[in-house]
Amino acid sequence: LALLASLLLAFGLRLAPWGENRFLEDEALYATWGLQIATGTDPMLDREPVDKPPLHPYTLAQSYRLLGLPPRLPGAAGGYEPAARLPSLLASMASIALVYALGRDLYGDARVGLLAALLLALSAFDILFASTAFTDPLMTALVLGAMLAAARGRLGAAGLRAALAAATKQQGLFFLPLVVGAGLLSPGRARESLQQARPVRGHRFRGALAGAWQRPWLRFALGFAVVAAGVIWWDLARDQRPGFLEQGLISYGGLGSAEGELLGERAAGWLGLVGGFWGSPLGSGLLLAAILLWFAGSLFGWWPGWSRIDRLLAVFLLCFLLLH
Repeated sequence: LALLASLLLAFGLRLAPWGENRFLEDEALYATWGLQIATGTDPMLDREPVDKPPLHPYTLAQSYRLLGLPPRLPGAAGGYEPAARLPSLLASMASIALVYALGRDLYGDARVGLLAALLLALSAFDILFASTAFTDPLMTALVLGAMLAAARGRLGAAGLRAALAAATKQQGLFFLPLVVGAGLLSPGRARESLQQARPVRGHRFRGALAGAWQRPWLRFALGFAVVAAGVIWWDLARDQRPGFLEQGLISYGGLGSAEGELLGERAAGWLGLVGGFWGSPLGSGLLLAAILLWFAGSLFGWWPGWSRIDRLLAVFLLCFLLLH
């Protein structure tokens, strides 16, 4: 009931800004790619300098079709923006449920999952992104889905979902250490590692293949490779050159380390963004203070220290921000 209440609250908050803001440039561009696919005008995006992997524009195309678009009558285009926003709304709601399940599975306590789900439900960033046509909400939901599958020892599914996250936005590759870490440190992974591989009778090749499939991390690699192969095929089959990875570097002006004198300015900019995660610097500051108090208390033995999952999340978050 508490989870259901959090989801209903989250849904209401995410519908509140629905349609208040028109598309930004990137949103309009992504929505146009989806429209080219949905209408059959350019189903492979051969004439578009695409700088993103293919999953998001094809998801937008399916959203258009689900809502009966494109319209048959000229000029009846009023439904395009809501249709392009629908995947982000659904992904945002899915992320809240996935965060609950992750908190429960990784910590063995449903209250941890409920607190995490409520914090995400109230996050101003997530509320606003849920009414956009950006790639990030779908990528985030797939990353969380990959983490949950890894935490439950379903590493084949984890590899598939991690690859789908990267097929939504190439930055999804940054989250691979988090997915692998969840698989290595979770109770579900520990249980699977104790299972004995069952002998397979019959043809030697079939037995070897089945034996290989029983190796959890090989399943992860194979699941990832299946999606990656599809993305590579799509990129090579398109007439437009360069491919989306190189085009991404062109669109963003290249990729490299920042000059030393800019690091302070960039760090301040990132802290400003992080300060708005829960609507105001005050709310984010209170949350940060609680985390620091928890850390200090664990050092002095006032309460149990950080678990391996806590350390994994803290190190990943720190490295993620420092890298950017």
